Amino acid sequence: MRKSQGIRYSNTIKQLALTIYFYVPRAYTFLKTILQLPSPRTIRGITEQIQVVPGLNDILFEAMDYKINNLKNDAKECILCIDEMSIKTHLFYNLLQDYIIGFNNSYDKKTYEPAKHVLCFMLRSLNYNWKQPVAYFFINNSCTGITLQNTIFAVISRVQSTSLKIKAVTTDQGSNFVNFASKMHVSKERPYFYVNGQKLFYFFDALHLLKSTRNNFLNKIYLEQFYKFDKGLNRLAPKLTDSHIYPGPFQKMKVSYASQVLSGTVAAAMKTCIHGGTLPPTAETTSIFIDYMDKLFDILNSKKKFDGKDFTRSFKNTAQQRGLYY
Repeated sequence: MRKSQGIRYSNTIKQLALTIYFYVPRAYTFLKTILQLPSPRTIRGITEQIQVVPGLNDILFEAMDYKINNLKNDAKECILCIDEMSIKTHLFYNLLQDYIIGFNNSYDKKTYEPAKHVLCFMLRSLNYNWKQPVAYFFINNSCTGITLQNTIFAVISRVQSTSLKIKAVTTDQGSNFVNFASKMHVSKERPYFYVNGQKLFYFFDALHLLKSTRNNFLNKIYLEQFYKFDKGLNRLAPKLTDSHIYPGPFQKMKVSYASQVLSGTVAAAMKTCIHGGTLPPTAETTSIFIDYMDKLFDILNSKKKFDGKDFTRSFKNTAQQRGLYY
């Protein structure tokens, strides 16, 4: 039906369009060229009306079930990413829901304390390019101890009730997550824990590990010596700046700065300076370490299962890849 304000679609048509768009967005784009269907923007407006509150939302998992049923078995293998972030304290009254947002709303209790942190859970496919947030919790203080453990176990159990297969869990190196790993008896020899009888591997996020390594590496005198020598016109490592070598609090948070310091370009440039006599021979250990970190990060950050280069594809236990650890 066309009115002066535009086309008005019935709820039945909207629901049909939403279902098609949800399953195969590309097919919907094609169908819209030959049929009179709502625009993707109109469809997204329908989903925006769904209220997703802190905690485990049944409506979210019901929608996931529809999508999961069309996935291949290897596409159901995923990793659970957990992160806790500081937020600015703010209270908001949702008039439609008669609900105040911004109070402490953890897994096991709700209190009238303003939230200062948010604990987020997101699933990421291991073999395909999809990701899905599954839960969030507003926390007054950092989530620690048994509360954190119960929250993580509750989210994992809820995902396990679907056909998705969680293979691993990853977090940053916050003290609360380090304590959680310790309580789960996670170690180098036993890098996993169990939830409902299922083995889940646990590791810290590679990007945070790279930044931590860079932060501990900044006091190495040879890196600073190389940077001071290389500040001329014809630079061997042109991407390095003062922010890389003398980073402030915000620069230390940038992964790009860490990856540019611990890069193959810097390693090769340092080796050139060593052979040219600008740096002492003892600096070679530093250049070798940087080169190893660059290759290790390439493996951990790889996106391809198959690649001609050993260090830009997934870890396959080849002789060259194993050489990084011996």
